[in-house]
Amino acid sequence: MKKKIYSLLLMLVCIFALSACGEEVRVEKDTYEIAFAPEDVFLYVTQPEMLLGEPLTEEMVAEAEHQYRQVADVRSPQMLAVLAGWRSYQASIDSIGNPQRDESQPMYFVEGKDGGVIAVFHIKGDKHPATIELAYNSFDELQSVTVSVQLTLQEAMQRAGTNTMIGMGTVFVMLIVIMIIISLLKIVPTLQEAFAKKEEAPAEAVDKAIENIIEREAAEEETDDNELIAVIAAAIAAAEATAAGSAEISTEGFVVRSIRRIK
Repeated sequence: MKKKIYSLLLMLVCIFALSACGEEVRVEKDTYEIAFAPEDVFLYVTQPEMLLGEPLTEEMVAEAEHQYRQVADVRSPQMLAVLAGWRSYQASIDSIGNPQRDESQPMYFVEGKDGGVIAVFHIKGDKHPATIELAYNSFDELQSVTVSVQLTLQEAMQRAGTNTMIGMGTVFVMLIVIMIIISLLKIVPTLQEAFAKKEEAPAEAVDKAIENIIEREAAEEETDDNELIAVIAAAIAAAEATAAGSAEISTEGFVVRSIRRIK
């Protein structure tokens, strides 16, 4: 029983320790040390017309991004981060609903990565509150601008459920496709046998044709040899009759058994 109690206490300590690790740690930071002041970046992202004198459009942002990418300047990556933050804010306006800065929660800094800091702004709206986080590195250079809409627990659970269903549905669909492919693999040997038979049929026909040609040539050679034997036998008989002084030609007394061709 004591071991179970100790294990339970240890689990609670681990849970509280992990929850403490995720807590924001606020730090003090002098905004005058930062070239891209958080307040200016916040206005440029949320209300660029106050700095430019006119509303910012997608065409203007695309042209500005093209120019900053062409110029090798220290300020270029920071300006590209600002423009990306403007796009993120524009995409979140509908979810926030009439966004306005929450004056009751002033901007503050929290610890970032690699010695940097993150400036946090709070926004309130008719639908959802949101936060805008400006990440700076250890050299006080702006790295990114992130807009996060704070959903209710029910909405977060619904979104998580939707994502889970999509993920599981995708997995099941892929498993079904794999099962279909595996079942179709059984047909492959049958198809191979069918193609093999089709290939063997022409081969057999060719072999038969070659055998017929060989037999025909052998028969022709045999016929030619018989005719040649008769001619030779007649020539020998004529030669013997001439030598004997006889007028009769006879093939009696000798037999032509084989003929050897000299090449």
